[in-house]
Amino acid sequence: MWRDLHPKELGHRFKIVDVHSHIGDYPAFNVSMTAESLIREMKTFGIRRAVVFSYDNQAVAEAVKRYDELLGMAWVNPRTESTINFLRQNLKNPKFVGVKLHPLLDGYLPDDPIVHPIVETARSVGWVILIHCGHPPFTLPWSIEELVERFPDQRFILGHMGHGNIVYINGTLAVARRRRNIYLEPSGMPMHTKIKEAVEAIGKERVLWGSDVPFHDLSVELMKLQAAELSEDEMRSVLGENAERLFSVRD
Repeated sequence: MWRDLHPKELGHRFKIVDVHSHIGDYPAFNVSMTAESLIREMKTFGIRRAVVFSYDNQAVAEAVKRYDELLGMAWVNPRTESTINFLRQNLKNPKFVGVKLHPLLDGYLPDDPIVHPIVETARSVGWVILIHCGHPPFTLPWSIEELVERFPDQRFILGHMGHGNIVYINGTLAVARRRRNIYLEPSGMPMHTKIKEAVEAIGKERVLWGSDVPFHDLSVELMKLQAAELSEDEMRSVLGENAERLFSVRD
């Protein structure tokens, strides 16, 4: 059974797309990853593609240009003009597929009016928005829902799916039930049973797999999905098919 496979063997059984990866140095977390080391990790685990972002948007632009396996998201801080300019300059870049928002680290509420032009810009080119979800005061699921409700035709990924607090995890499931333009991605969220619950609650088509490397380990994140006891069809959807459809990419 695929549930008994080593995580490094899953890529031989399923097409894997990682929708949440980072490059750069993060001394506060004592982790770092270059584009080259990310590609090595992807090859080790048989990951076909990865969506990558970083505080250093230019490093991401260089990485996605160099490696066919990588797609980029623009990390946009609505308080920082340089990130907004980067977003505008790359709207027609075929290797960019979305916007990363991190209200917690960058210090704003998700539905602050300064965020609305960013969403409108992403929506104008069909990009996806991935938002860090799971920490007070700025990234709670109910605050993000206010933004999602305002833009019902924009697709949002709630990264970490509430992270490590059961109240926020359950809150994320609740808002995803209410808002069909929400997708859930459970990297760093410790409860494998909640992945299964997400698939049952909102459908296998709206749950995605991400690793959050280098902050989390690829083996752990893949084993967590194996432990969730998804069907083979659900695994195919979550590990790769949903991401391919969401980002309009194919091998």
